[in-house]
Amino acid sequence: MTIATLVKITPNKKLMMKISESAYDSIVARLIAECKKKGFPTTRLAVFSFDGDEGEGEVHFVMISLDKYDKQCMRKFEQLLKKDVAVQYRFKPYDFIPEGETEQRCGINLELVSIRQVKAKPSPFVQLMDEAVAAREAKKERETAEKSVFLQQLLEGQKNEAAPRLIRRRRTPVTATEEELSDVAAEVKKLEDLIAANERAIGADE
Repeated sequence: MTIATLVKITPNKKLMMKISESAYDSIVARLIAECKKKGFPTTRLAVFSFDGDEGEGEVHFVMISLDKYDKQCMRKFEQLLKKDVAVQYRFKPYDFIPEGETEQRCGINLELVSIRQVKAKPSPFVQLMDEAVAAREAKKERETAEKSVFLQQLLEGQKNEAAPRLIRRRRTPVTATEEELSDVAAEVKKLEDLIAANERAIGADE
C-alpha cells in the first residue's frame, strides 16, 4: 500500500502520482530487482523525479497503468484528482518496438489493483495547537469552578458571621417582671401628682 497524491491523468490514461522520497526509493529498488530477475533493462522505469519550484527540493512521481476495465471507468479517477490516495499495484511486464526502431524493448509497468481516497493527517503543529487550545479551555473551566467554590464559601462564611449578631439583636429586648412594672407605675403616679399640684398652685395665684 502506497500513499500518493493523484496529480494528473495522462492522455494515454495513466495515473501520474506524486510520492514521498521513501516511497520512491522503495519502488525503484523493487523495479530494478524485478527487471534484473527477468533480464530486462533498467533504463525505462515507471518512476521519475525532478527539482521542484520555489525551493521545494526534489519531487518524485510514479506512473501507474490501468487495465482495460478501469479505462472504461475514468470518471472515478477524475474525482480523485489532487487528492491523497492509497494505491496497490502489481508488476506487469511489457515489450514494445519504439517508433523508427527495429529492436524490441522490454520493461515493467505498475498496473493498478486498487485505489481509495485517504484523509490527510493533521500536521504536528496543528495537533500541538489543538492541544494548547484544549489545555487553555480546561484551565479556564477549572479557574471558573474554583472561583465559584470560593464565592460560595465566602457567602457561607458571611452568613455564619451574621447569624450571632442577628441572634443577639433578637435577644436584646428583655421582658419586665411584675415588680419592675409596679415600680415604674409608682414613679409615673408621683410625676402625675406633682404636675397636678403645680397646676393647682398656678391657679391659686391667679
